[in-house]
Amino acid sequence: YQRGIRPEDVIGKPVDVLTDPAHLEALYESVARARRTGVPSSHETQGIGEDGEPAWYQSRIAPVIDHGLVVGFVLVAYDVTERRRIDERLRLAQKMEAIGQLTAGVAHNFNNMLMAILPTLDLVSRVVEGSLAGHVREAQHAGQRAAELVRELMAFAAARRNTARLAESIEPIVERAVSLCRRIVDKRVVLELEVRGPLPLVALDAGPIEQALVNLLLNARDAVCDVASSRIDVVVEATSTGVRIDVTDDGAGMSDEVRARIFEPFFTTKEVGQGTGLGLATSYAIVEDHGGQIECISEPGRGTTFTVRLPAARETTPRPPPPRPSQAAASGGEHVLVVEDEAPLRRLVHQVLESAGYAVTDASSAEAALAALPGSPAVDVVLLDRSLTDGRSAALVVAFRARAPRARVVFFTGADVSPADAALVDGVLHKPASVEEVLEAVRGALGRAPRG
Repeated sequence: YQRGIRPEDVIGKPVDVLTDPAHLEALYESVARARRTGVPSSHETQGIGEDGEPAWYQSRIAPVIDHGLVVGFVLVAYDVTERRRIDERLRLAQKMEAIGQLTAGVAHNFNNMLMAILPTLDLVSRVVEGSLAGHVREAQHAGQRAAELVRELMAFAAARRNTARLAESIEPIVERAVSLCRRIVDKRVVLELEVRGPLPLVALDAGPIEQALVNLLLNARDAVCDVASSRIDVVVEATSTGVRIDVTDDGAGMSDEVRARIFEPFFTTKEVGQGTGLGLATSYAIVEDHGGQIECISEPGRGTTFTVRLPAARETTPRPPPPRPSQAAASGGEHVLVVEDEAPLRRLVHQVLESAGYAVTDASSAEAALAALPGSPAVDVVLLDRSLTDGRSAALVVAFRARAPRARVVFFTGADVSPADAALVDGVLHKPASVEEVLEAVRGALGRAPRG
């Protein structure tokens, strides 16, 4: 045995001292089979490891035969807990990679379609009256739900991008997630946070990590919704390699079959319409993207614990506070160059900006936009579909600024943008975007000093 179990803990004691009660029946069946056949039997069973933690053992039961009779058994068990964890992480990583590739392939076109739909519905809702107005609102709601689904899927496409991150304290991020969830859990549920400090700094993106923790807390909330008196405990503590966060609930727990699939995209035990099956999968992708691990321990009737482990930052310099945004400029006839290859989307954004008082020029490609710039009126903002840069983001941004020195560049994209690419431009507008989000992105860019 491994995991710190001493010989005196097991010698001379019943075999079930290391076997979880729920798995005893399978162990006894293996013993009975070996007795009947006289042939060694092997199986994997869940037991109890060091410090009471669940563990998995590969057991081989060999009958001891004397004069043709089975007079005893020799049981040899190997701790395979770490192997199972590695296999499970590998299996999930392969599924996440497949989902990520699928998402990256369809997200651009899907977001372009939503981008053409949602602002159009915004514009229509301002003029439609009577019974049709209700149908428009329902269509807007459906479109927003579709947009939310795409945003959740994009977490997989962004996984394992290994972008540089500065060191931050995890404590305020956990506190914000817990504070948010306290407002939405039933008052009968006790939600407690314990920070066992001091904690090392972690290299992270605060937003995604907070989202991952909120997803875990919402899952815990759903697990205890039918328990009359329940609690959710969040414990944050330092480890030898970083930070550990435990989210524990005393809800109904899960079977091994359900627990084995909880991180799979689109897997859910909730009723139709009550969940997408992406919450825990998104948390898994975010944690893995940060070089961490997320695990789940659960049994029916015994509640559930999700454990998140994040590595300590190599650099100890904390992230500087974000710069204060400049005052966004109001529309005053500024010139916006819209660079977008989808004609319906290009026409729609043109109309939105023109209706707000901007002068607008269109281009269907980055090359066409650059070619037209010397003879065009001075451009104040370039709204650039990032998918048209073909991996040449930095070079194209420099080229636009060289030909239009006062232009601010805004990436228009349905994909994730790394911090390095975001630093190249004066703003990022994510597809799909509402009318107000398009206008706010342009106003925000105009509020920044030109870099050209």
